[in-house]
Amino acid sequence: MEEGVVKLEKAARILTASPTAVSRDEWREAEQVFLNFETTPVSRQACRKILESGCGEYVQFHVASALKKAIAREWSTVSVQEAVELRAFLTDLIVQNTQLSIFAQSRFCEVLAVVIKRCMLSDEYQSVIDVFCQSTADLHRTEIRWVVDAS
Repeated sequence: MEEGVVKLEKAARILTASPTAVSRDEWREAEQVFLNFETTPVSRQACRKILESGCGEYVQFHVASALKKAIAREWSTVSVQEAVELRAFLTDLIVQNTQLSIFAQSRFCEVLAVVIKRCMLSDEYQSVIDVFCQSTADLHRTEIRWVVDAS
């Protein structure tokens, strides 16, 4: 797992570097790392471990995308307790990480929305919805930057 995070971080540094600082081959290799990551099914647990490792915002963004896909793919195996923990983890990530970039923050909000939407479709997850309502109040008390599309 740690090796994979290091590989993602290295690829992120290359992709976010100045075009004159990296070769075309390095760029392609780094791009391929993220393409492979995006197309390979990654488990919810693996995504969470990567996010808990303190990775950079570019990696966080792509891991959030993978987590969103994993939740949709594996929802039938998510217990109520796991949904509660996942909701709490995502909310804490959004609220407590004040250095989180707007693009990463918005992706985590999308993932949180998927969790809440899935919970709303089943009565057995009502406790998750109840806790979400409380955490929404917490979000309102926190300064969150939002990107508004003017178009």
